[in-house]
Amino acid sequence: MAEVIAILSSSRAYEFPPDRIRLTVMALPSVGTAVQEAFQFQVAGMAVPPSTFGPVSPTFPPGAIFQLGVLAGEDGPQRHIREVYVEPRRVVISVAGPSSEIDRVWTRLRQVLDRFSAGEGAPILGDPERVRDFSELTVRLDVLPQALVAPALVSAAEEAAGERDGQAKWVLVPALHSILWPEDAEYPGDYPGNSIGPRNVWTLSLRAGSLVGAGREFYSAAPLDSDTHLAYLAKVERALARPAGRNPRPRRGG
Repeated sequence: MAEVIAILSSSRAYEFPPDRIRLTVMALPSVGTAVQEAFQFQVAGMAVPPSTFGPVSPTFPPGAIFQLGVLAGEDGPQRHIREVYVEPRRVVISVAGPSSEIDRVWTRLRQVLDRFSAGEGAPILGDPERVRDFSELTVRLDVLPQALVAPALVSAAEEAAGERDGQAKWVLVPALHSILWPEDAEYPGDYPGNSIGPRNVWTLSLRAGSLVGAGREFYSAAPLDSDTHLAYLAKVERALARPAGRNPRPRRGG
């Protein structure tokens, strides 16, 4: 079973049809201040939000950015909010915890904004037509990094590289960087700033700071909620588990 070390972040994008987010009203000082105070955001202002789940449409006002806040829990500890971005057709919420915490932030945000009207009784936020998730986890997997790709690729790369310094053994450390895409659709290409958006990309790699020879801590990012993400990693571990007797897990305790 994949063992969670940390849920680094969980994000959710609420996507809307045209004209269901009233940025002109969001730009009013009273509205921005109400949101900032409700969540104690350390950063707040009107600006173009970063492209996360896809490109941000150019409009005026450009969007709203709120970062580093908290949601006081009536039945538990505070929930830490990394960011809330309001785009022309998307609201993105990211928390430093599981995806289940996003629901409370979203509900509270709607409550705050429902105190204001966009004219003729229309809300600032309408109803989203689609919801998309993303999460980042650090996990322990009983998997060799080299098992992420075909053995022939590993051996070919290591043979081509040859001896490096005559002392340490150099091994290939694969990192998966993948995108799910319709098989009959034209692929837009994989490069910074393309239309895919970083939170639509699947990544699985050895965690930075791990020793390659003994490392079994992995960083994983995927367009999944945190619970589904962990279930996916458990399937990966079952499929690619280390051979018996090879680099076994260290004993716990001393």
